[in-house]
Amino acid sequence: MGASLGTSVLLCIIFISCFLPGLLETICQPTHAVTINEGNLEDFFDWNSGLSVPGEAWHNVVSLYAEISPLEVSVTVTMASNFPPNAWFSVELAFDTDLDEGTGQSTPTYAFNGIGADFDVGVEIKNGLVHSKWIENFTSSGWSKIGEPNVELGHNYVKITFLRSDILESRGDVKKSIRFVTFVLSGLVTDAVPNFGEEPPEIWLVFPPQAKIEAASEVAEGTEILLNGSASIPSDAPIVLYEWDLNG
Repeated sequence: MGASLGTSVLLCIIFISCFLPGLLETICQPTHAVTINEGNLEDFFDWNSGLSVPGEAWHNVVSLYAEISPLEVSVTVTMASNFPPNAWFSVELAFDTDLDEGTGQSTPTYAFNGIGADFDVGVEIKNGLVHSKWIENFTSSGWSKIGEPNVELGHNYVKITFLRSDILESRGDVKKSIRFVTFVLSGLVTDAVPNFGEEPPEIWLVFPPQAKIEAASEVAEGTEILLNGSASIPSDAPIVLYEWDLNG
């Protein structure tokens, strides 16, 4: 990671998906959530109050836009003007993925100003082209590259897209709160770090509920069959309805 962290508005972006095809469908009733397919973080960032102010006009960032889908997360950084042919800079996104759901605290080894970072997703632009890109995970052995994001480079923007599964370890994490630790725009001379206020934005990635059916493996002809869906896994809220399709 190549720059210091700016002070970090608490923002929760929550994605709820409650559809599963098949014999049993579970439907969840969110208790503290709203369904948001995409979230615009632009108005929550004070770019002029970061730790350092970029000195070149093409470095000036005007917006940061985050989109969350069932499979992907994408972040678009848009500049005030077009990139020059010799543009050379990097964009890095740091995420904290081991938040304790009860306390909101995390215990990673690596930290920016005391805030943990478990994943670093970034791209380096050199001479106006994508020079390198990475998804890195921090463990007890240090940073290691585990993959690469998709990068779309426009005349005045960089869009970084990666799979949710790249920073979530398993399907067992049916609810996951991910803290957007920092965004860093690094150039040849200056670093631009937005001012997040008191807390870094928090992104909630919620898997759909998982339907599970329990039943006897063998039953005698003419006897009743009991199908039990209570072992189904909820998402962000308790399951309030089980729908059965016995014709499928």
